Amino acid sequence: MHDLTHRPNLSLQDTDRPHGIVVACEVSWDIFEHSTAFEGAPPNFAANAARLGRQIVQRAPASFYYGTLFAAAPQGWAALDRLVHALPAVTRFYDLNLRPGNYSGQLVIEMLELAGVVKPNEEELCIVRKFTRRPSEIESFCREGSKRFGWKAVCVTLCAHGCAMLCGKEYVEAAGLAVHKIAAFASRVGALVASRHGGIPAWTLKKVVEP
Repeated sequence: MHDLTHRPNLSLQDTDRPHGIVVACEVSWDIFEHSTAFEGAPPNFAANAARLGRQIVQRAPASFYYGTLFAAAPQGWAALDRLVHALPAVTRFYDLNLRPGNYSGQLVIEMLELAGVVKPNEEELCIVRKFTRRPSEIESFCREGSKRFGWKAVCVTLCAHGCAMLCGKEYVEAAGLAVHKIAAFASRVGALVASRHGGIPAWTLKKVVEP
């Protein structure tokens, strides 16, 4: 095992080339007294990837991002199946984002089988372990899950404790970052975001730092 802080360039692809992303997302809304706003984890991922300069749709995408909620309905599963067959060569990134009442063991296993990269959080890892009978220890789970499902990488987020990742055969861990080091900046971002509707409100660095 290695400390991730000493291996900053662990990557699945050449980041110098254009990296288009296809994102499959459900339509969900924040309902306010006088308005509604589009929200959700997959559109949040898409919006922030676009802010970082990634093309969300292009002729030959390199990655395909999807979550469980999108495939929970028959229409979503059918669309996901079409996308998987239409994009056989892309890296498929499965962000579990399990919502109570909107998944089954069979659905999660089928989506794990489709994935090349998997991102559960600590609670979701415990749920998946019961479905798949994988080990409870994180490194063993990642290695045995990769062996069974053929994943290229697994990243388990651990809240304040940081994260753990298996990429190929190399397993790494990183401790959580102390929030007080960026508290002032985070507070300004939080205040700006809280003043706007929706799960992914628009903001810019200029708006954060200006007096």
